[in-house]
Amino acid sequence: MKNWNILDKLIAKLRYGQVNKYVVEGQTIVDIGCGREAEFLMSHKEKIGKGIGFDFRIEDREEENICLKNNKGGG
Repeated sequence: MKNWNILDKLIAKLRYGQVNKYVVEGQTIVDIGCGREAEFLMSHKEKIGKGIGFDFRIEDREEENICLKNNKGGG
């Protein structure tokens, strides 16, 4: 959670708490609007089979079982 203020961290914790119970081991998670750090996907990379994140603020990259895609429209 780089450069997150206390409110960002609180909101993330609340969001994650609502969704964590639905994360199934070995499944694929798609996070639209995953943010620059893809924190939710990264926090589950040991449990999930694959994580796919989309955000207009990130560069395309793959890190272990996490695939991040920039979805900024080209016009």
